[in-house]
Amino acid sequence: MIPEMLGIKELSARLGLPVGTLRNWVSERKIPFTKVGGRTLFDPREIERWLEATTVREGESRPGQRRA
Repeated sequence: MIPEMLGIKELSARLGLPVGTLRNWVSERKIPFTKVGGRTLFDPREIERWLEATTVREGESRPGQRRA
């Protein structure tokens, strides 16, 4: 089954982030995306997994960072 994909403006609205930030993350390959016919699309399930994987919880440090 093919998931319902989100355009960059839709994802921007859902996450409350500027479109420009998402475009930068796409160009830097920081966020999962798919290119279809020149459009940048996002699978909501992949975004959910990405958000979970990149969430820093209280008391945790990011990989590669030292705790103060």
